[in-house]
Amino acid sequence: MIEIVALQKSYGTRRIIDGISLSVPKGTVCGVLGPSGSGKSTLLRCVNFLEPYEVGEIRIDGELVGYAEHGGRSRVRRPRREIARMRSECSMVFQQFNLFSHMTALENVAVALVKVRSLPRTVARERAAGLIDKVGLSARKDAYPAFLSGGEQQRVAIARALAMEPKVLLLDEVTSALDPERAAEVLDVIAALAREGMTMIMVTHQVHFAREVCQNIVFMDEGQVVESGPPGMLLTPSTERLRGFLRHLRLT
Repeated sequence: MIEIVALQKSYGTRRIIDGISLSVPKGTVCGVLGPSGSGKSTLLRCVNFLEPYEVGEIRIDGELVGYAEHGGRSRVRRPRREIARMRSECSMVFQQFNLFSHMTALENVAVALVKVRSLPRTVARERAAGLIDKVGLSARKDAYPAFLSGGEQQRVAIARALAMEPKVLLLDEVTSALDPERAAEVLDVIAALAREGMTMIMVTHQVHFAREVCQNIVFMDEGQVVESGPPGMLLTPSTERLRGFLRHLRLT
């Protein structure tokens, strides 16, 4: 579903992503671990084309992300409408919830269905209600963000991302701003999506959770993949850099 080949991304003279290649089969979850500043979030933003990349390729379901190919030799940036369409197929959930404060939970989920998918408002609200129920918040659908806990807001954000019926879901440290109890609520939703076969890339420091739900784990440092493999690699890391990272988390 996701194929990344020799990806590079720089800000000025600083190389943030340095030659990453990665495959994520359909229906699997890839966990991305690494210290702060290792390029994890930038990688996700490139997959969603919130950040254009200079070198390499990203393909989702075989389609080149962000660029159109010409004769297989050159590429040009896609028109804005096409990029928007591709982003709707690759939804991203951020660390911050980014909900519209003047809208209820239900309205936050329904608005994109009306504005982007052009669904009638009644149909959009019905579909949004189903997604709100899916993340366990049917009793809170009429609450405004100010009256929702952090975990509830993040679950609304996940429901909003799912409203686009994406092929891929990108999760960027979605529990980092939450206390353990609220984080567990969000992780339960992610685990349920994994069981349903949603293709996901999940940047996280929740190592135990990643070991439970991911089919593949990638450890990044300084813009490169240092080590990757099945979840069991976290029990027997082969590189000193990953061993040091896990020791810092007091996991080894």
